[in-house]
Amino acid sequence: MKRNVFLLTLCLLGGVAFGQEVSFRSGEKSGKKLPTQSVLHMLPADADGQLLLVEADLNAVGAVKAIKVRQVNEEWKESAAVKIDDTRDCSSTEAFRKGDRIHMLLGSENKSNYRLRHVVVSTADLQVVSDSVLLDVSLSKGDYCYSQVVFSPSNAFLAVVNILEMKAGGTHATAMLFDGEMRRRWTHMLRHGDVQQALVTDGGEVATACLLSSKDHQKTLLRVNVADASGARQGEAVLQGDLEQVALLNYTGGKMLCTVLEGEGGHGLIGKRRYTAFHSILYDMVTSTLRAGSRHAFTSEELCVFENEDTDTKLSSTSANYILLRHQATTPGGGAVLYQRTWKEATYRNGMEVSATYHRKGMLLASLDTLGNILWTRGVMQNNQNASETKSDMVYHNGSLYIFTNESKDESAEYNPTVAAKRSKSLLMANAALAVYRFAADGTGSKQMLASDGKFIIHSPLFNQGGGKYYLLAGGMGPKISCVTIGK
Repeated sequence: MKRNVFLLTLCLLGGVAFGQEVSFRSGEKSGKKLPTQSVLHMLPADADGQLLLVEADLNAVGAVKAIKVRQVNEEWKESAAVKIDDTRDCSSTEAFRKGDRIHMLLGSENKSNYRLRHVVVSTADLQVVSDSVLLDVSLSKGDYCYSQVVFSPSNAFLAVVNILEMKAGGTHATAMLFDGEMRRRWTHMLRHGDVQQALVTDGGEVATACLLSSKDHQKTLLRVNVADASGARQGEAVLQGDLEQVALLNYTGGKMLCTVLEGEGGHGLIGKRRYTAFHSILYDMVTSTLRAGSRHAFTSEELCVFENEDTDTKLSSTSANYILLRHQATTPGGGAVLYQRTWKEATYRNGMEVSATYHRKGMLLASLDTLGNILWTRGVMQNNQNASETKSDMVYHNGSLYIFTNESKDESAEYNPTVAAKRSKSLLMANAALAVYRFAADGTGSKQMLASDGKFIIHSPLFNQGGGKYYLLAGGMGPKISCVTIGK
């Protein structure tokens, strides 16, 4: 198989800052009394400068008292609101706007059943238009039930994959497909109930993937499902090696594209486990066979990125710990995965966590095509330490991948994957500048500092508003309503 993997040292070093292609603005007022985890979704409103928030009203211990929808401006000033009935202990599985309607999928579980509701709210007056039950699953003691909700790339379809894990043994999964107006197209039981990842294509096909390790961890079983209007089918393959963290990137032409992370040792001991490589996998659902696959061993340069060391540093190890799959994206030409070295250090008193520090070291981005070829890898140096957990995000827009992340205000505005990232001198609210990295389809990397003066720690994912506009929460201890816009 032809491989065209560019070493980090062959990137455009010190390359380019990409000007003002991405704009950023943030409100002045912080939601100091608002827990960031209560904002579940941020949606566009009709009036300029307004947005719609789907929120969880939390009690003192973080339990959900109710789900509500509010219209606010960028300074948190509320102009309308509605509380959804009977939503105590609910979680908002998903929310989106279509025309003059807000669609919410609300999951709730008690001792005897799991229920998934579809609640529709009018954007004109925030009144509930309809409230129906999509799923009502009976549970026995110890059973666990939840749903994954995924959108197709163009948002033409939405899929719900419901997973029931039974204490008595066995896991069952059901896939449901809806169009953009939330009209149900079909429902199918899936043969393999184990589901770790799911996606839906613009053709209305739902794919799932899962990894299961052998007892000796020398082999890994890949299990996949695909469902469409004609029914559901399944496949599986035995992979050699100790593999985990599957990423399902694409399904096209009957072939499923995935990546997996290769580790060694340390089972059950996160800090002891080491990671040596990642693999691409192309599974053919028509022939039920593996069609292609590549193993990419982490290079010395890439390991330096994970460790946040200059890439001419001689490391003694050929592996790194604490590597996590942070983000992934489906692209027309295949897909991309972003790995990062990240961990948490906590202090406990009387069995209770009293403080925690989250460390975010270097990132590695990999691009793949639909044939399973690993096209290129690129490093992003990081050295983040903050008083609370921060988030990053990655979006695919107009042929490029954009990584939004925090870093020191002293960092350069140029992309250079060979020089270790700086660490802020402050221990409290450190690394509060906001940066974005752009990677074109050919792997060319560039960077833009969006905000250096102030505290702009990312507290939420980016919520897509269409047209390259994304809302997010960013700020200090209190989140501010912020917006990034990617130019055409």
